Amino acid sequence: MAHQLNEPALPKSPVLGLVEVVGGEQTDPEAVRRAVDFYTALGKKPRVLHKEVPGFVANRLQAALFREAVNLVLQGVVTEKELDEIVTSSIGLRWAVAGPFRSFHLGGGPGGLPAFLEHLGPALESQWRDLGAPILDEATVKFLSAQADADFGATTIEEMQTARDAAQIKVMRALDGE
Repeated sequence: MAHQLNEPALPKSPVLGLVEVVGGEQTDPEAVRRAVDFYTALGKKPRVLHKEVPGFVANRLQAALFREAVNLVLQGVVTEKELDEIVTSSIGLRWAVAGPFRSFHLGGGPGGLPAFLEHLGPALESQWRDLGAPILDEATVKFLSAQADADFGATTIEEMQTARDAAQIKVMRALDGE
């Protein structure tokens, strides 16, 4: 499809290593293996999914977190900028090295994930019932956009992308032991 002149340019691709690979019911397993080998040779980190789901696993997780982030901002609990700082100084760092399941496994102490779920699972499940389900209607979009403009508007998208990519590359290198 040709890019229309009046359409905004698509955002620059982020620097990410993940490539999700999933074969269909009739996909030859050799084709999946070749795809994994191809992406590995490019320096990517392919992960083979065991089953097709709408959207990508990473995008689904991102959507769930963003849904609650929007809810917390709409409820006036935090601003967008504060929420970003909370994530990058807590779970963002933790999940960069351990992911959610390993983090909660570690949170269970010597008993691991079973101990965590036994001790803290009911409270966590209770929180799930309280999570929001905001609607991105016109008023919400205007509210969120105004905060984004106030918090990030002084810096160009290109400058923010460059800074984000440089920082992300540093994190990736640190995790790879470079």
